[in-house]
Amino acid sequence: MVGVYYENGNFRSKGNYNNDFINGFWVYYNPNGTLKSKGTFSNGKKNGLWLDYDLFGQKMKEQNYSNNILNGLSKHFIQDSILIEKGNYMNGKRDGWFEFYNNDGTLREECAYLSGLKNGGYRMYIDGYLFCEGTYENDEKIGVWKEYNSKGKII
Repeated sequence: MVGVYYENGNFRSKGNYNNDFINGFWVYYNPNGTLKSKGTFSNGKKNGLWLDYDLFGQKMKEQNYSNNILNGLSKHFIQDSILIEKGNYMNGKRDGWFEFYNNDGTLREECAYLSGLKNGGYRMYIDGYLFCEGTYENDEKIGVWKEYNSKGKII
């Protein structure tokens, strides 16, 4: 176990090395001593689930890595662990269905991605009701887009 410290004596990070590479479980801290991030390295590269925290110790991100590249489910949070974004990554790019939430936790947008570009269905919500929906292809709107009023009627 190796520890690295801030000038104030608090831990900056602690974990293990193997064959001159960061290996195994590592924990990083903010200068004030609160948890900053934690996760696993394999031969110096992030692998598996990583958790990131703000200066107050509140969880801000849950992300999965493979060889230092985002792969798999990713979640972003704001204070009090309110989910604001959820979706999958493949080779560091958004890939699959993503959901975006307002600060109060209500659904704001849903969108399909392929290799980092909007591709497929898209929906936007305002005050809890479906406001518009349509389709993207390579980040461009295509086809018919529908807008709705607060009673769900097409306008």
